[in-house]
Amino acid sequence: MTAEIRKIGDSHEIAARWFFRMASEDVSDRERRAFEEWLAEDERNRRDFVSVSETWGAMDGLIADHHHELQAMVMCDTHQAMRQSRKGLQRRRLIAASVAAFTITAIGGGTWFATQPLSYHTELGERRVVRLADGSTISLDANTSVRVRLTDNERKLWLDSGRARFNVASDPLRPFSVTAGDRVVVATGTSFSVEKLAVQVRVLLYEGSVAVQNEDTASGFSQSIGAPTRKVAVGQELVLGEGTSLEKAPTATPDLSLSSSWESGLLSFDATPLPTAVERMNRYSSRKMVVAKSAANVRVSGVFKTDNSQGFIEGVTSVMPVTARENGDTIVLTGK
Repeated sequence: MTAEIRKIGDSHEIAARWFFRMASEDVSDRERRAFEEWLAEDERNRRDFVSVSETWGAMDGLIADHHHELQAMVMCDTHQAMRQSRKGLQRRRLIAASVAAFTITAIGGGTWFATQPLSYHTELGERRVVRLADGSTISLDANTSVRVRLTDNERKLWLDSGRARFNVASDPLRPFSVTAGDRVVVATGTSFSVEKLAVQVRVLLYEGSVAVQNEDTASGFSQSIGAPTRKVAVGQELVLGEGTSLEKAPTATPDLSLSSSWESGLLSFDATPLPTAVERMNRYSSRKMVVAKSAANVRVSGVFKTDNSQGFIEGVTSVMPVTARENGDTIVLTGK
């Protein structure tokens, strides 16, 4: 192994191999999660990715001239690549090219890592906590999907489905925003949750401060300074229905300890509309519940285990004017 290869270091080689593997079309969910965990372990891991990516950006011409040789090197270890150097590339250029090949084959550009968000998701009944490279953490509810893109200037996240709590590391020079549907939540150092339901987006502030704006879907960026903004007070939950303006969106004042009980395996409801309660319970079970129109106005109160949908059904039907019947693989809740 040459001095130049030693200088690259193990961490760069690991970063390059991960980058190449994640570009593959047959990457598994298990591999993707392992990659996400490795990336979140240390800020240096992210810097290694950027470094390798920049190496590729400086070598476009070399790759174009020696595409087939580099494809072969991807399938070889460093020693094998060095032995092939006599067939076409000078040794020094081959060393750099082998790193670049691991990094960007099938990706198509050195800026891929900087521009493509990382995705974190949970399955039915699964919860997980992710630590980001900036020190922030995300607690994901079951059946939840979040995308994250961290740059030197901003921290942008998208809640595509489900619910997540965000504990934001303070960094005033890098705004932290979460987009859910057509709403954007902007925060600095704070703790809040965002939930994306079928017909609502709910923002609950535990501490700190957040401001909510509308998303300019045409440009992909939040609306400019001067656009309507709604601040949320600590302990408040802003409820944003479809078509509801920021100014007219109602707020609730839930019990914060009960509102976060989903993080410990419990779902707490306080006069919650039955469709909303069912949507939350459905994140934890493959056997879905459906609410008929006749029961849409029923409200539910109580604390239920997330892994016991049958207990939820029994509790609701025993004290509410609701009946349950099976319809294939689903349970239909109907008003009496």
